[in-house]
Amino acid sequence: MTMSEVSVGRVVRRGILVTAVLAIWLAPAAAQDTQTYSMAAGFIGTSFATSGDIESDNDGNASTALGVQLGYLWRGFVGGEFIADFSPTAKIANVLFADHPSLNGYMLNAIGSYPLGADGRFAPYVSGGVGWIQLSTSVLAFPGLSDTESVSGSQTRFGGDVGGGLNTFIGHVGVRTDVRYYKTSSIDNVESLQGKTAAEDVTQVVMSGLRFWRANVGVAFRW
Repeated sequence: MTMSEVSVGRVVRRGILVTAVLAIWLAPAAAQDTQTYSMAAGFIGTSFATSGDIESDNDGNASTALGVQLGYLWRGFVGGEFIADFSPTAKIANVLFADHPSLNGYMLNAIGSYPLGADGRFAPYVSGGVGWIQLSTSVLAFPGLSDTESVSGSQTRFGGDVGGGLNTFIGHVGVRTDVRYYKTSSIDNVESLQGKTAAEDVTQVVMSGLRFWRANVGVAFRW
């Protein structure tokens, strides 16, 4: 883990803690007059606790992640969202990887929220849904099978996510904190893999039952 990734993780943890403390202190009562609104957020955070169905990809270190969120809340209580987040250098330990892979998620979620304070400026929430998780790898080439030192593979697999956090607004601008768990579906029969290349087969095996956490903090807008 690099020093920059350690710093990002610390900032995210402190941001989530400070936002939660302020919400508890400043929002003692449920909002009386809530509005239906759309929202968008951009965020940065950390991806951690990565593991999968095969032992060799367990216990990956934390890595930097970033992404965007688009959502809609009816009366501030229920709605939906789309989350796209990206980890360009995910720390997944595998002896066949020539470099750190990229690990991206694209999720459609249902949201439940409970607005607090004046104008619902504090809104703790939970959300979960389904979508696609993509892993792009660079795999070491076997001597005699390729003229290059590594070959690339990319696979997208069905998965799901569940998480929660806190939206804090002053007017139309605010802060979004979020902690989220992701998991892909598992491969029932590894012997049935028929990737175009060995790299794609390796990527599919690593993707089987892949699970990880992400925590982030970012700027949010509502209208």
